[in-house]
Amino acid sequence: MRSTTAASLAREERSSRSHGVARLGPHRSPRGKGALDTDGTPVAESGLSVATLRRQPDHSWKTVLDNPFGARLMP
Repeated sequence: MRSTTAASLAREERSSRSHGVARLGPHRSPRGKGALDTDGTPVAESGLSVATLRRQPDHSWKTVLDNPFGARLMP
């Protein structure tokens, strides 16, 4: 197993730039919340949030698309 260091990530980034690799990345995350209805009965809601991120010139990531109901898109 190879160790990941800041230097190796920087080399990988330079290499991907020279090969024209897209700067988009998928992100998915489970989500959930709970509440009480008017009768005091617990109500739970959960799902899967799916987002597409774009790498910025400063190497941070920003959300391009966000779908909080992404589970409907997943088979």
